[in-house]
Amino acid sequence: MKEILLKEAGEFAEFNRGGRIINPFTVGSFYGKFIETEGCRRIDLTRLDYLALGSTPEIKRILHGAVESTDLGCPASQKVLKTSLNVDLEKSLANLHGMNQTLVFTSGYAANDNFMEALAARTKIPYLSIFRLCKNTSNLPTIFFVDGESHFSLQHGIRRSRSVFGSKAFTFPSGNYEKLELLIKKAPKESVRVIISDTLSSATGVVFNTECLCEIAAKYDCLLYLDEAHAIGALGKNGAGIASGNSSYNKYKNHVMIMGTLTKALCSMGGYVSLSDENLADFFQFCCPQYIFSAPIPPWMAKSLSGIVALVSGDWGDKRRETLAHLSAYLRKGLIDADFDTMNSSSHIVPVFVGDDEKATRMYRFLQGKGFEVSCFRYPAVAESSALIRISVCSDLEFCELDELVHNLKIARNI
Repeated sequence: MKEILLKEAGEFAEFNRGGRIINPFTVGSFYGKFIETEGCRRIDLTRLDYLALGSTPEIKRILHGAVESTDLGCPASQKVLKTSLNVDLEKSLANLHGMNQTLVFTSGYAANDNFMEALAARTKIPYLSIFRLCKNTSNLPTIFFVDGESHFSLQHGIRRSRSVFGSKAFTFPSGNYEKLELLIKKAPKESVRVIISDTLSSATGVVFNTECLCEIAAKYDCLLYLDEAHAIGALGKNGAGIASGNSSYNKYKNHVMIMGTLTKALCSMGGYVSLSDENLADFFQFCCPQYIFSAPIPPWMAKSLSGIVALVSGDWGDKRRETLAHLSAYLRKGLIDADFDTMNSSSHIVPVFVGDDEKATRMYRFLQGKGFEVSCFRYPAVAESSALIRISVCSDLEFCELDELVHNLKIARNI
């Protein structure tokens, strides 16, 4: 074992020669919009607090009130005991999406991972036969149709479902729904088929066609799992994300599971999945390992999140979303006018395609020197020769700061 570890360490050192892996900095001070690394204060364009809630007095009052009025302990598993505060949060999230029920987890990663495992585990766990989904499909395989850009947490859950429970998975090129239909047509009809897709690309900012996905799911009697992690709070009516904005959403939502995270625009901890079919929701409560065997988010946090959801889904949140949309459009236009490739982004996630890894690293370092902290995606995070700079726009940025960023990017591409 020691020899294997030493060999792998040597391989990593060779791969990392020349700085291929950019190691994270230790942040001295964190102010939300600004961070301090290496003794330098920079504008943080890597953060995911899209509505810039972290420093707002309204959010701090909600958190302070929850802490002052609630015990800070954490109860047992949600299948042992569930507090009314946790139930209130489930209801507020279900209402946000026009769904009937929500399952809340300690992270979005856990939500994705657990749901993928549960969809395959139904064929192997005897007591689950009490649920209609299992009783009618106990002898049928689970087949996943996965968008190529789906998050690692989904890929991880699907891999375990394949190795432990014998499910199958097919990947279609991101956003290529003709290919998706071809894969579904080739798959056995006698199966439980699940389409997996983001609604908003976390790397390119591209908004996916969720209406088309809903129609395909209904046409071929598939379940549809939509990861709205980067859209919740930031996009859509009331900040509900992208899917519920479809004209035919209510028609198809019985096929749909909406996953959201509480750690980005909602500025807290946790993740969740909302469903319309209550029988299906009951099934997942008994089949998601973390939901059964791990503690939930604590009640004080559930109470604060209910308050945050109410604030973000109302007029106060609308104003921040409007500001975010204006800032994002302004930056995209500035970059396109300067002949940068923004990879068809139409959201607050704005990429600059670079291609070459070393050039992307030089641009990244140059921007740091000019007071901007950005994300640099290189192989293996993205395909070879597909390096990009990702800019996360948040609603507290200034137009003049975006002008300065574009100016420095124009210089950086020529170094």
